[in-house]
Amino acid sequence: MNVQGFFLAILLVSGLSNASAEDNDQYPACNCWTPECGYCSNPACNIQQDLTSSMVTVSSKLSRKTLNSLVLFDEAGNEVGKFRWNLRGVFLTGCGACRTPAAARRSRSRRGNTTWGFSLQNGAVQLTMGGRVVYDLILDGECKSIYSKVRSFGFYENDCGAKFIQNPGVVIGSTFLEDCTVCSKQD
Repeated sequence: MNVQGFFLAILLVSGLSNASAEDNDQYPACNCWTPECGYCSNPACNIQQDLTSSMVTVSSKLSRKTLNSLVLFDEAGNEVGKFRWNLRGVFLTGCGACRTPAAARRSRSRRGNTTWGFSLQNGAVQLTMGGRVVYDLILDGECKSIYSKVRSFGFYENDCGAKFIQNPGVVIGSTFLEDCTVCSKQD
């Protein structure tokens, strides 16, 4: 099946809204791609969240150049793959790549950060903005099997102004906030 066949129509969902993001704690989306974090392999630098039953919420500046990326891990801390996207494309390691849907490009804030969500619920990769699904990739076969095991993630390649919104039930790694040194050095 081609990538275009995976893209579904824009749907309304109730899981994410800008109002709910403001109600929860926000933290810097610290880059785990540092020597101190073992280049994302140290679980203490990551966030435990079952993305197959919930959504991660991020607030970041969206552009055509800078990628917003999550490194995805299974329960044992093994890397499953990466979800990466910007205004040019959406990529899931080994399972999909396509142009960013027009709905996502239209939904972004032209000034400052845009709140967006990512989940792997019901065997589908979903990207939401403003309470609407703007990208929906239904996984099948090996891709569905592999990505159904995601239990934690780390931030990778994000801009230094990106924020992670801590939703209920999310456990932040013990050194997650201590290792924002990459962004601190750039300020």
